[in-house]
Amino acid sequence: MLLAEEVECRFLLIDERKGRAVAKRRGIPVVGVAGVLLAARKRRLIDAVLPILKSLEPGGYRLSSELVQEIAGFAGENHDV
Repeated sequence: MLLAEEVECRFLLIDERKGRAVAKRRGIPVVGVAGVLLAARKRRLIDAVLPILKSLEPGGYRLSSELVQEIAGFAGENHDV
């Protein structure tokens, strides 16, 4: 976060909830993995967001079902709860 402030970054890539809260309090714009994937989908750099999110699960990456549904909606993809 110190480096992000020092170089006045456009955003800090962080998913951890407590870290995001601290960054926001410090005025550092944040984006998570899902946000980066949505931006890549919008720019047609990837075909789909949900399969990539699912592939991250074995490494411990977790999102609530509600958030996955919201991401699916933004990406224009189907998600079965």
